[in-house]
Amino acid sequence: MKTVEKNYDVIVYDSNNITIEGETDAEGNKLTTLNGKLHVKTTGAVIKNLHLNNSTDTAVRIQGKDITIDSCLVTGYNAFYMCYTSADATIKNSTIIGEVNGVHFDGSKDGNVIIDNCDISGWCAFAATLNCITITNSRFTESETYNGINFYGKAKVSNTHFNEKMGIYFGLN
Repeated sequence: MKTVEKNYDVIVYDSNNITIEGETDAEGNKLTTLNGKLHVKTTGAVIKNLHLNNSTDTAVRIQGKDITIDSCLVTGYNAFYMCYTSADATIKNSTIIGEVNGVHFDGSKDGNVIIDNCDISGWCAFAATLNCITITNSRFTESETYNGINFYGKAKVSNTHFNEKMGIYFGLN
């Protein structure tokens, strides 16, 4: 297993259409772990097959356009937090475990957030300034600390399970 033993913050910017892909074994288990923060500030980045972990802060912060997170395990005090996008952000085939925040797009303008085939725990919130949040084929599991999701704007949800302890809130829009 390839594991970064120290905490590192990795910032990806001005690298349009970059792919960062970790190795997997024959069963699809992630062999590459990044302990620290991944901050994506570019256009067209694909992050795939990584375990992104930060037990004391945010594991992933997105401030780019057209970002795809695919087949990742994201664990942290905040899994995805302080995410701002002005174009599509897609999270698919991933497990997201946030002690506090699971997926939090709190200041995004325009763009869409697409979540497909994910297991998510922790508080989730999506800004009213997004065009739309689309969640399909996903599951929101119970968190030890926070169980809630805020939709402040337009949302489309299908074939998705919310745990019975989860509060679901809809904003004014």
